[in-house]
Amino acid sequence: MQVGADFIVGYRMGVEDFTAGGVTIEESRIAAVQLTSSVEIDYLSLTQGNFDTIAEHLPEAHYPAATYVDLHAQIKVVVPHVPIVTSSRIQTPAQAETIIAGGKADMGGLCRALVADPYWPSKAALGQANDITPCITCNRCWGLVVESKRIACTVIQIAGPKPTCRLKHVRHERTASPSLAAVPRGRRRRALPWSAVIM
Repeated sequence: MQVGADFIVGYRMGVEDFTAGGVTIEESRIAAVQLTSSVEIDYLSLTQGNFDTIAEHLPEAHYPAATYVDLHAQIKVVVPHVPIVTSSRIQTPAQAETIIAGGKADMGGLCRALVADPYWPSKAALGQANDITPCITCNRCWGLVVESKRIACTVIQIAGPKPTCRLKHVRHERTASPSLAAVPRGRRRRALPWSAVIM
């Protein structure tokens, strides 16, 4: 297949398998140089882990933010002329900007974050970072995908199947002593976390 000169061609590259006998970052550094010197690649999109090391492929909430940016930066060092997309737990526009400003990558890749808030990039561009519904990296979406089920998200109700139960509204009379109740913040801004209010 041939494409025109203005057609963007990228390559998704696993740089470290974290598995005995798997791909290593040292091998990936060599491969990146060979690949980009032999064919025209407009960008490299980097990832890590495999189905034997799924925790590294999709780091959950107990991993630090931007978990593998320093690993991916090792590829940027050897092919500085090729735009690099890094990913894995980039939670905020500020994190992405710091990564790019530090020369560790040229773009921040988002996946689970876009399930939680499809308008993440638009809000970032408009300076509305505080309105972004954050992904909590619980991996519910991924778990459903690998089971060939419809994707759903813990923090946004419109992603996934409709609820299978109904909530009954119960009216409580105000008492002399105020009590705390957990209520969700406005759906437009966030589905989580819950905030406490005085009744």
